[in-house]
Amino acid sequence: MTLDQLALLVGLFAVPLLALRIGNRFRDQTASRRRIFWGAVLGHSFGMMVTVCATLFPPIWWEGGTVLRDYLVYWSMLIGSIVGVLAARLGWKDHGSGIKDQGFARK
Repeated sequence: MTLDQLALLVGLFAVPLLALRIGNRFRDQTASRRRIFWGAVLGHSFGMMVTVCATLFPPIWWEGGTVLRDYLVYWSMLIGSIVGVLAARLGWKDHGSGIKDQGFARK
């Protein structure tokens, strides 16, 4: 099994299972964990759209053995979820917008 195939399997199966694990008891999580969850979900979804679009390219476009198609097909779901988690972790903090936690946690 090559590294590309491993990245595809991790992006296709392990990332959604990890998101399911984090999303379990979603209401009981802190705001930062909810941001990380949604960052992973949105990044993975965007990566999946990129993967599907890359696999639908006509074969004549990737006949020459370009590396770009390989990265788009094999790595986009994994990279997309990592970028989503990093974006959620590093950015979009509460800057005094007045929006506070809505208190969805169980008591």
